[in-house]
Amino acid sequence: MTDLERGLTAVSSRPLCRRYALAIADVALVRVRDAGDIREHPLFWVFGWLADGECEPLGLCLGAHALPRMLDDFKSRGLERVWHVEPLDDGCARDAEVATLAIDRSFPGALASSRPPMLPSAAAVARDVRDGLLRAVRRHGHFENEAAALDFFALALRRAESRLDRERQMVKERPRHDSGARTVTPAD
Repeated sequence: MTDLERGLTAVSSRPLCRRYALAIADVALVRVRDAGDIREHPLFWVFGWLADGECEPLGLCLGAHALPRMLDDFKSRGLERVWHVEPLDDGCARDAEVATLAIDRSFPGALASSRPPMLPSAAAVARDVRDGLLRAVRRHGHFENEAAALDFFALALRRAESRLDRERQMVKERPRHDSGARTVTPAD
């Protein structure tokens, strides 16, 4: 099994937590070689945030037709509830509408709920991940087939998750300065 195959399997088959405070879905158009032509296909991915602020990729799929199946797969991997889902802000209205309907069907009421106040930076993190993925896609160019596009994104999502985990760990380990103390106390 190649690194790419391990990356896709790790993102699409690992067990999920039972509850997420927030899920942000996003989409990017990727160019895939299809019978000699190069066509653009929407590639969807979903990141989930736990109440403590930890985030992880939940899944990815290529094509709007696969999005409902991906969301249903979340339940078979252990996900019971998402408290809030950010709707897609996509330039392609048809893909955004399909995604919104699929999300609303899979997680009733999550689109209408308010964003959890303890996760103000989630949108910034999601934008950062999205920007990084789009830069990687531009550098890569078109993909030979749909499987190659999924493998590439799975590996990119795993790298983004690893980077976010490292950043989170560094924040935890960074010493705090108590304004009244003369020494530095370690972070909890």
